[in-house]
Amino acid sequence: DAPGLLRADPHYRGFFFARALAALGTSAVPFYILHAGQFVSLSGATLGYFSLAFLLSQTISNLLWGKIADRRGYRLVFMLSVGLWSCATLLLIFGGALPLFILAFCGLGAGFGGYQVASQNFVLEFGKSHELPMLIAVSDTASHLMMAIGPLLGGIIATYFGYHLIFWLALLVKMLSLLMVWRLQEPRNRRALAV
Repeated sequence: DAPGLLRADPHYRGFFFARALAALGTSAVPFYILHAGQFVSLSGATLGYFSLAFLLSQTISNLLWGKIADRRGYRLVFMLSVGLWSCATLLLIFGGALPLFILAFCGLGAGFGGYQVASQNFVLEFGKSHELPMLIAVSDTASHLMMAIGPLLGGIIATYFGYHLIFWLALLVKMLSLLMVWRLQEPRNRRALAV
C-alpha cells in the first residue's frame, strides 16, 4: 500500500520525505557531547550540565510546542523546531566554551523535542481517518530507518573526517527537510477549503 499512499497525496509525500530527511539529521546526535569534549573537560559535573540542559529544555519546550500546534498546526511546529535545532547545531560547531555549549544543548534539546512532537503528530492531519494507521506506519518506518542508519553513517564519517563534517551534513539534510515542509500547504487550511 505504501507506494499508492505516496502517489495519492503529494502533500503527504512531501511530509514523508521531509520527515525522513530530518530523521537522517539525527546522525549527528551521538557526537554532540564528543565534540564538546574536545573543548571542555567531560567531568561528571559537565556531563550532568549537558544532560540537564538537553533533557530539561526538551521537556519544558514541549508545552510551548503543544500550544503552537493547537493554534497554528504541526507544520509550523516542525519548521520552528527544525530551525532551532539547526541554529543550535551551528552554535555547537562554532562554540568553544562551556556556557556556549550549555546554551547549544538547550537549543538542541528543545529543537529535537519539537521535531519529535511535530513529526509524530503532523501525519494525523493527512488522509482520511481509515487511512491513518497506514499513513502513520509508512512515515514511522521511513523515519526510524533513517534514525537507525544515520548514526552508523555518522560514525564512519566522524571517524575518517571528524565531527564538523557530520554536523554540516546533518545541517544540510535538516535544511532540505525544512524547505520541503515550508513548501507544503498547511493541512488544516486544506481541510477548511474542502468543507
